[in-house]
Amino acid sequence: IALLFRRFGIEAGGLAAGIFIPLGISGMTICMLMDEQLSYFTTFIYAVLAVFVTSGDHVTFLMLLGSGWVAARVTATAGKRTDLWRAGLAASALLFLLLMADFLLKEYSLTTLLKGAGFGFLNGILSAIIAVGLIPFFESFLRVPTRFKLLELADTNSPLLKRMQIEATGTYTHSIIVGNLAESAAANIGANALLARVGSYYHDIGKIDHASYFSENQQGMENRHKDLKPTVSRSILIAHVRKGAEFARREGLPQVVIDFIEQHHGTTIMKFFYHQALDASGKGISKEDFRYPGPRPQT
Repeated sequence: IALLFRRFGIEAGGLAAGIFIPLGISGMTICMLMDEQLSYFTTFIYAVLAVFVTSGDHVTFLMLLGSGWVAARVTATAGKRTDLWRAGLAASALLFLLLMADFLLKEYSLTTLLKGAGFGFLNGILSAIIAVGLIPFFESFLRVPTRFKLLELADTNSPLLKRMQIEATGTYTHSIIVGNLAESAAANIGANALLARVGSYYHDIGKIDHASYFSENQQGMENRHKDLKPTVSRSILIAHVRKGAEFARREGLPQVVIDFIEQHHGTTIMKFFYHQALDASGKGISKEDFRYPGPRPQT
């Protein structure tokens, strides 16, 4: 592909191959799917390889490296998918500035300069178009929760949150408050605040099916556990972890969000019902029967 772009440059009047190669795609997609620093590193490697293949000069290298890095930097601040267009335009602007510098050094014809400006603009726009198309594919295929995906999940009109809002109002309120607290705490220690908020929103979705058995949903009603054996109450409450993970997988939530559901109780003991069972029976009661299945939090 790089050799093909080199041929374009020759036929267009000697333009540097870097004006044609849309390396902004790498900067945008790797930054969004993985890490900003990794996108800088991989863009550098791609730029070196492309210069080697096309026998390009320092201008080609600067165009490739600059467009990829600028695209990655703007993408790192993107809050929604349409912001990738800003990254593409930023890459185009840098390519135009480098083209102008090259024009002053090599004295292209005005026609060649205009061609280069057009190709530079298309380079950035094409990078944005392809990145916008690739990111959702890799989100689904790799199950990587980008900021865009997390923002979509944070929408309280999402199906699971909407259902919880209607069927388990107390749990919904609890989850929103926990989300706000977790987001603030994560931001203060430099952790992923958006992920903390989203994970908190969904951590108790398993309570939807038997909402009235959980204390936050019992306002104005009699305690449903009053006439139940402690072992029955235990089974109902512990099941919300498993059911929550099942709901999440059915809805296609990322594994990193499912981890919040499966790990938020760890392997703690349900002490209230454990002691209630001890008082009722006095023997044959094991702590392990009242322990959440875990696993413990991994991060």
